[in-house]
Amino acid sequence: MRIPIKLGVAFLLLFALAGCTAVGKHIAPWPSTIYKTDIYGSKYNTKLHRMYGTDMYLQLEDNKKSACLVIQGYSGAIFIGGTDKTLLPEWNSLFDEFLAWQPSPGEVVDKFLVIDKNAHVFATDPSLKFMVLDGKKQLVIMTDELIFPSDIFAFDEKQVKQLKSLYQQLNNTLI
Repeated sequence: MRIPIKLGVAFLLLFALAGCTAVGKHIAPWPSTIYKTDIYGSKYNTKLHRMYGTDMYLQLEDNKKSACLVIQGYSGAIFIGGTDKTLLPEWNSLFDEFLAWQPSPGEVVDKFLVIDKNAHVFATDPSLKFMVLDGKKQLVIMTDELIFPSDIFAFDEKQVKQLKSLYQQLNNTLI
């Protein structure tokens, strides 16, 4: 059986863009390396019930011009928090605003997403919310994907402090 060349090229392109990793190296049009962090997020279903916890990874381009966070979602790797050096102050401001936020009962604060230039190929722009889940204030990231169910991840105050520290370290790493 012969596979048409266009189909083969499309498959290879999809494979490369999907974020496959081998020995910590990212196979994509841009060379990068993925690092495991100490940050642990929570996966929620669409009814906002906690399902499980998930590890967080940092994908750093080898040229050190940009980075993003990678979390394992229902449909595979989800790329969020894309940044370069110019966007770091905006992320820092978002984290500070969340940490200072004193929620009222039932309050949900919608936030605009900082530009996420490393978004997963099948995802639309994720939304950010400040809300209370399981009795704790959480920074919630909701992806609305085109062909897979939405993914909802939440980070409590301790985890947001870790994210803030990671992004502050990126200020010394990114060029």
